[in-house]
Amino acid sequence: ALGGRWEEAQRLNRQILKLDPENQEALNRLARASVELGKLDRAISCYKKVLRLDPYNSIAQKALERETSTCPPFSSTLMA
Repeated sequence: ALGGRWEEAQRLNRQILKLDPENQEALNRLARASVELGKLDRAISCYKKVLRLDPYNSIAQKALERETSTCPPFSSTLMA
């Protein structure tokens, strides 16, 4: 995202989400940037929101599975 400029990616996607809080693409991008910045709780929250909006969103499904499998405290909250 933006050549690895994850903080800028977070900022830009937050701006998009202020205008369109259900923008799944922006939520997925914000989640990815959060992962890259070590903010796994925020990333997982974003992926879960995407899946509430679209339970079949494969990007969020795969990413949430990957992030929760590498972070045991979140494993039990995968589908919460």
